[in-house]
Amino acid sequence: MGGYPTIRKIFEKGIEHNSYSDDFSIQTIDETLLDIGTSFEQALVKMAVANLLLTSNSLSTPYTYEEAEDYRTFGIRPRFEPPIILSDSSYTFLYDKGSLKENASQYLKLVSSMGPLKISFLPEDPAAQHYPQIVIQNTSGLVDVSSIGASSTIQIPQNSESINIVIVTGRNNHSYNYQLTLDPEIPLPKELTLIKNYPNPFLDITTIQFFTPALQPMTLTVYDILGRNVGKIYLNDIVEGINEVKFEARHLPSGAYILKLQGRDTKSIQKIILRK
Repeated sequence: MGGYPTIRKIFEKGIEHNSYSDDFSIQTIDETLLDIGTSFEQALVKMAVANLLLTSNSLSTPYTYEEAEDYRTFGIRPRFEPPIILSDSSYTFLYDKGSLKENASQYLKLVSSMGPLKISFLPEDPAAQHYPQIVIQNTSGLVDVSSIGASSTIQIPQNSESINIVIVTGRNNHSYNYQLTLDPEIPLPKELTLIKNYPNPFLDITTIQFFTPALQPMTLTVYDILGRNVGKIYLNDIVEGINEVKFEARHLPSGAYILKLQGRDTKSIQKIILRK
């Protein structure tokens, strides 16, 4: 995220805040990262994923370290939950202990077979900030990280070696209890299909998922409610099965928009809502 120049900017930004009256450390980091196109929350999520990979990969010596016994001196330590073994039926993980604090991380290891997996994430407090991710590492060591929305469908590849869900909490000091439902029994569509985007409604950026039964020429276009073409989403590295792309709409006004996924012989249409 910029290396030494970013660290220097954080120190320079810190001079602008009066640390005698309050602790502005997170605000300072966030303001600096926003200037370079990212945020404190995005950095925190990346750190949580890196912590998972470094503490679980014995081949990453000499960069491995203990499972975060002293990760946070003020008591917010990563929580490693017992593994969740998925069979052919739905599984619900209910976290209601009330001990997750702000800017904390929680790790859940999944034992699952290949195929589509539907993940539903429901916070107890809608105002609480959660940033759930699924981290899949294959037998070659390659890592794929995807955000989890209110309802997401993830394709578990055949060569998966480890599957983990990382829950990162925000900094708005709410109750971070939640319910996570995992359902491996999802029938795949038989034709080109847009899957519900998340979040929706969304602010600036949303993730669009779609299914294709075979590799084929495809275009994904965004229209306003008057039918005007307002954007084209480029589709790269498409695979048979479930795919996902990001749509950035910072340049568009709030309102309803139409997604159109056009394949060789079929098309799929879906409405999305942008709120700023």
